[in-house]
Amino acid sequence: MMRISQTNVAVSIVGRMLAVGLVAALASGCGMIADRDRIVVAEMGGETITRGDLMEVIREKPPEERPVIRTRSDLAEALRNHIDDEIRRRLGQRLAREGVISVPRERAEQVFAQTNPELMLELQNPEEWGMDDAMLAAMRDEREFGIDRVHDRLLGEEAVMHRIRQALQHGNIAISEEEYEEEFRRQEDQLTHPETVTVRGLFFPQTGPGVQAVAAEARESLDEGEDFEEVAERYEGEGAAHAVPRARLEQDPRSPATQRYQAFWHSASGGEEGQIIGPVRVPSPQVGQRQLPDSFFVAEILERTPEEPKTLEEAREELRVPILYRKMMEQLREEFDVTIYEDQLPDPALLDPEQQPAPLPGAGSEQELPIPSPETEQPPAPPMEPGAPGPSPGPGGLPDMPRQQPGGAMPGAQ
Repeated sequence: MMRISQTNVAVSIVGRMLAVGLVAALASGCGMIADRDRIVVAEMGGETITRGDLMEVIREKPPEERPVIRTRSDLAEALRNHIDDEIRRRLGQRLAREGVISVPRERAEQVFAQTNPELMLELQNPEEWGMDDAMLAAMRDEREFGIDRVHDRLLGEEAVMHRIRQALQHGNIAISEEEYEEEFRRQEDQLTHPETVTVRGLFFPQTGPGVQAVAAEARESLDEGEDFEEVAERYEGEGAAHAVPRARLEQDPRSPATQRYQAFWHSASGGEEGQIIGPVRVPSPQVGQRQLPDSFFVAEILERTPEEPKTLEEAREELRVPILYRKMMEQLREEFDVTIYEDQLPDPALLDPEQQPAPLPGAGSEQELPIPSPETEQPPAPPMEPGAPGPSPGPGGLPDMPRQQPGGAMPGAQ
């Protein structure tokens, strides 16, 4: 369970309150600065977006979403992303009002809590955390505002998926072979079959002291050439271990099982058949239908298949999703009558310091995260059958990308 210090909570709230004041101060201006702020850089459905509007949007973004702006191209990318966000927000709210789509607010709360656990605390004695009533109220307001933002984002993504399903159903969207090939070239380095190993091993649950030493003794017996079945029978008989005669593990960064077995893969990746691994700690492994407590794992590699690149045909289904998403966003920009005037964007290097998008107090540029590029964004996967329900949320709240499962099941350890 995540531990949150009193100091971290107080500092987080104070930092957020200071950021609001900083944005207000930076938003002020007069004379020629104000005139330049009124230059129109984009239009959407008859509404204008000015330089000043864009700078305010960038400044008000949370630190983890705020783009790094160094060049005019960075500003253009930020502008395009802002317009796409606004399209998704408006489409999502419209379809929700019409009863076409829905996203439970509870789901948005869960997503928000993953990245803002300190704001989800219900403090019985806030004074013990160095907080007064004003700070507590600010914390609640920040939480509700953040959940609303996440809810709008999830509604927007669900709306785009709905439109993709509609377009597929009516034949209004298609992918050419050239588009498949172009997307394959763009993602080729990431399109691989993950490294896999088949192992047999022993889990030693951490139910008391000295468990790691017991697991190390079992490893020593295997290193000395003792038969695995004999070692397994001995430690299972003593109630110290659970044996897995055969299990297949894959090193896929998107898989929760890979994250659980990080310590194992640190030693096993690139290993050889017959190599003994461990003892390594595995949090809450699942053996068959049984969930074990955190355990030490000792394993022998029986077979190994190295990571291999996918062919275009093997990757076709993975490529289909980002292509469809990008094409739908292009259609929606036309539907919302978007026009961007990139030549009206300023050169950030020539801006007055007061117009520069500013980080939160204490945050340096190295702490800022670049916004996702439309060229490489990984959108949620729409169900391909008309009327099918949307996919379940993955990390960060957006639905997981579909991925082709390698042949064969993964019995045993998970």
